[in-house]
Amino acid sequence: MVAQTIVMENTADSNGQKLVQVRQKIKDVFGGECTMKDDVLVKRYAMTSDGELIMILR
Repeated sequence: MVAQTIVMENTADSNGQKLVQVRQKIKDVFGGECTMKDDVLVKRYAMTSDGELIMILR
């Protein structure tokens, strides 16, 4: 049970870090703050391991 809790906390931390990175990259690329909600942002944008911004089109 403890291991599961730690994994869940680490996942939440990494998701938070990813959101911060995506928001920063959007600011750098587009020149403004991103006001999208977190759930929408995760669906529309991602980052590569090299730090490149990916826009997900559906």
